[in-house]
Amino acid sequence: MKRLCIILSVLLLSAAAAQAQKKRAQATTPGDKTHVLLILDCSNSMWNKWQSDSKIKVTQAVLLKFMDSISHQNNVEFAMRVFGHMNKNDRGTRLEVPFAYDNNYKIKSKIKTLVPQGGCSATTALSNALNDFPSGNSSRNIILIITDGLDDCGDDFCESARQVQTSGMVVKTFIIGIGKKSNFKKDLSCAGKFFHVPNEENYIKTLYNIYAMAEQQAEVTLSVNDLSGKAYETTTPVVFYDKQTGMPRFQTIYTCNSKTQPDTFKMDPLIDYNVTFLTNPPKTISNVKLLSNQVNNLSIKAEQGYLRVRFDGKRILFAIPEYKVSVRDAATNALVNVQALHTTEPYITGRYTVEVHTLPTIVINDVDISYTSSTDLTIPSPGLAVINKPKGIYKGYILSIDETTGRADLIYTLDEEKLVEHLPIMPGEYIVMLQDKEEYGNKTIMKKRFKIESAQQTNINF
Repeated sequence: MKRLCIILSVLLLSAAAAQAQKKRAQATTPGDKTHVLLILDCSNSMWNKWQSDSKIKVTQAVLLKFMDSISHQNNVEFAMRVFGHMNKNDRGTRLEVPFAYDNNYKIKSKIKTLVPQGGCSATTALSNALNDFPSGNSSRNIILIITDGLDDCGDDFCESARQVQTSGMVVKTFIIGIGKKSNFKKDLSCAGKFFHVPNEENYIKTLYNIYAMAEQQAEVTLSVNDLSGKAYETTTPVVFYDKQTGMPRFQTIYTCNSKTQPDTFKMDPLIDYNVTFLTNPPKTISNVKLLSNQVNNLSIKAEQGYLRVRFDGKRILFAIPEYKVSVRDAATNALVNVQALHTTEPYITGRYTVEVHTLPTIVINDVDISYTSSTDLTIPSPGLAVINKPKGIYKGYILSIDETTGRADLIYTLDEEKLVEHLPIMPGEYIVMLQDKEEYGNKTIMKKRFKIESAQQTNINF
């Protein structure tokens, strides 16, 4: 019995350990974490008196109180990089406490032992910060810089900040400037959101405010309205791009009809966005700043009509390709969409150029698409050209002939390996030219002029 009790105790302890390990693993799962890297100025000026004590002593007291108050949080991890603390003339910086689960005690212990030595390496510290975050995860990465005024030995702090911003790794950089406002003649807002702290009381409040912002999410709802403001019933993909990096942050589908309302979803309010509704053509709302204390309604004005391109309905007894239709903006010639023949797709109201990729291509200019109506374009059905070549290897070309001007344009190069070619071609006048691949000179060229009728087969024999 005693042995059984021992075995049961071991099993229970193992299960408890496994459960604890599972919780730790869950706590550090990529994507559900916020990583905050604290970059602390420990240059010689931090010995200067400020408020009740030196700047470094006040900072240590404030940070220890702050770290104690957030020690119970599992969804935010901290790391700490320090600069100016190594040697008086050393411009080095070091990651003193890396990101890890439950490393609060290590950070507090290091804060207590910091001694300003001199040096000026804020730029180096910021440049190295990108290497401090865990790689290969999708967590929210935030940098928090605490300094008493930037004197960085001539280094370009703003250029380093730009590299951090455009890396796509860091969601936001916050800078807390302690001491006199005159110490911040160099603008630090190039790195992110700057807070000037004039006293100790404001110091701890600013830290809590930044921490609250790091945890907040913003509620967002989308709406697509016509010019009168009425909700437009449609389904449209939407992409949220990071304004700073241009990288996509979130994709969704806007859906609204007479029975449903658009969803409300949550976004990161620390990022400024460019929001693109993938209508035809796309419409973008630029520089969107989300507020975390309210529902942010993002709305665009969009009136849409519809376009369909089809053949005239004649019976076709031969195989034809699946023709594509290119739709371009009439003013800019920019490609808006490519749709299939005989399909109906929505477009923002306006004027377009429509290209049907038949042989030859049909171009229809100044196509007007109006609100809620369907523009239906009808084109002739193609005919079939059957070209029978002499035995041998022949190079050949087909030219279209404009019946009004007589202009000839190359529309097709024949396949040298085929004796017979079957080509669906739009109705009109054409010339086919052949030449033996081994022969040269105009006298060796064979020509035939032919006409293609809609939905009819035409044989061209050599």
